[in-house]
Amino acid sequence: MKPHGTPQARGRVLHVGKFFPPDRGGIESYLADLMAQQQAMGLEVAALVHGTPRPDDPPWLIRVPVQAEVVYAPIALGMVLALRRALRQFQPDVLHLHMPNLAVFWALFLHHAMAVPWVVHWHSDVMVNPKRLLLNLAYRFYEPFERRMLRGAQAVIATSPAYLRHSQTLWPWRGKAVAIPLGLRRLPGTAEPVAGVPACDRPFRVLSIGRLAHYKGFGVLIDAVAQCPGVVLRIVGDGELRAVLAQQIQALPQADARERIQLLGAVDDAQKWRELAACDLFALASTEKSEAFGLVVLEAMQFGKPCLVSQLSGSGLPWLLDTAQAGMTAPVGEVAAWRDAVFAMAAAWRAHVCDEASDAAARWRRWVSQAHQAAHGDFSMQTNARSVMAVYERLWPEWLEAERPLLAVMRAGPSAAEGLDAQVRGLRAIGFDVLVIDEGLGAATVRLVQAAGAEVLRTPLPQEAWGSLQLGLRWARVRRYAQVLTLSAGQVAPADIDLLRRQPQHDVVIASRGRRLPRRLAWSWFRGLTGLNVRDLSSPVRLYGREAVAVLASREATMLAHEDLGSLLLLQRSRLSMVEVEVPGLRLSPDTGWRSWWRGARDLMAGTVLGLSRIDTPPWRPRTAEHTPVTLDRP
Repeated sequence: MKPHGTPQARGRVLHVGKFFPPDRGGIESYLADLMAQQQAMGLEVAALVHGTPRPDDPPWLIRVPVQAEVVYAPIALGMVLALRRALRQFQPDVLHLHMPNLAVFWALFLHHAMAVPWVVHWHSDVMVNPKRLLLNLAYRFYEPFERRMLRGAQAVIATSPAYLRHSQTLWPWRGKAVAIPLGLRRLPGTAEPVAGVPACDRPFRVLSIGRLAHYKGFGVLIDAVAQCPGVVLRIVGDGELRAVLAQQIQALPQADARERIQLLGAVDDAQKWRELAACDLFALASTEKSEAFGLVVLEAMQFGKPCLVSQLSGSGLPWLLDTAQAGMTAPVGEVAAWRDAVFAMAAAWRAHVCDEASDAAARWRRWVSQAHQAAHGDFSMQTNARSVMAVYERLWPEWLEAERPLLAVMRAGPSAAEGLDAQVRGLRAIGFDVLVIDEGLGAATVRLVQAAGAEVLRTPLPQEAWGSLQLGLRWARVRRYAQVLTLSAGQVAPADIDLLRRQPQHDVVIASRGRRLPRRLAWSWFRGLTGLNVRDLSSPVRLYGREAVAVLASREATMLAHEDLGSLLLLQRSRLSMVEVEVPGLRLSPDTGWRSWWRGARDLMAGTVLGLSRIDTPPWRPRTAEHTPVTLDRP
């Protein structure tokens, strides 16, 4: 088994899942997206799943053929041997086990697995229905192994705070559990919300997607929409209840409803995206907690579609919608309440497309905007993968202790958005990891930068240039980078950075270039006050070694208003070596220039005070009475 990752990977993760695309399912899609994002973050990843091996399977994916299926659970007799082989060949640092899943239980019997930290990803409880005797009996055998897995795991990931709070199975293990909402990669055609067609007289289009199973609540949705004239319902998916639902539609008393409600069956991804783009409302009427999160709702939100979902107590489904503020919820299984909710959302949509100045129209536009924003922000795959990575790092601290070579910390605001992804790729091509400090970038630019391989941090509050750079320096120190390059977007070409890297014997390497006469005079004054042997005191393009990063990430450095003179004085006091390298192509950023005489005079005075503060108090100053030390008698 070959790992899926980069040569500079920071750790190895073996996922044990249920299935993998092209096999359909929410967990399957999530696993594929998570692995792709983890590879982009520098991890080596591999997966072991059920399924028939395919000719185009990559070497890091092992599918084990299934011999039988018992109450929806696949049985693969070769899974234990495949897991043992994967553990020996891949030698993972973390075993990421996706449950519910019979395959993960083999880890309980393999000493190679017991020697590796486990992360159990809890996608759903096993829902036992007293009316389904076979499932009830099967769970009696399943539950002891499930309990042992949770006991042996070093960490448990639940898919939402609501599910973690209400799951009876997870209750004893809440001390080592964390809630990390699921995320999705960006789907094609979702860069901007899909605008509704401004035609007041066309039908309101409702879409629902999922396996035609008992817990999906399609029967409730069909009966509700049948009572809503002017509303069309299209259901995508296949399953054991298709014939039952088709009969229900044909038996509807409303003659027009038989035409307005359609079962489309299974479709490919391209058709699925077209259906999501064309609908006005996405609805999911699930009736059981088996619907633990509802990734398909996130897919709809990526297209900017308001959603209507069930008020499932303990499920992440209503929590997702309430958190995103992207639609409405309706009581589980209550046809009248669902009918009224569909009517209300159809009225808001119609007010919007008819360009009415009403609260309902404003509400619809707010739902569209917030759905799109949440799906591409808090519920993106980048956000999810970073949270999962934090769990790994707590379990395997050697990842943090292992020194990493090079990081570029780059500030970027709206004016630097154009070509930012190309700059990131250029830095990565010469061996740098890249951290972008977001100072107002748009969501589309952030996605491009992340796709190019950069991490993105946004400061919680507006910061000056030094505050943003110190955030990056602290981030780098925690992750033990050997060298950190600081710069603003567009200041220096990647080819010129090699000039800085040719000075490995120095703790600080400063990129410099010629300046105008007023600045040269000011710097001469500062050098005379401070003794700094640096000609370009204000260049923000600097390459810091590990000891320099520690100095500049300190609390004392936080007191500085500007990084130029104050940071150099701190480095000088720590007896760190500094050298300047001439970089002819260095470009000034607005933060490094004196845009007015007043700004220049203010910086000159501030620098003078800072320089004078280094002069020691004369030793001949007499001690006054108030400075006499007081000795206290011991009791």
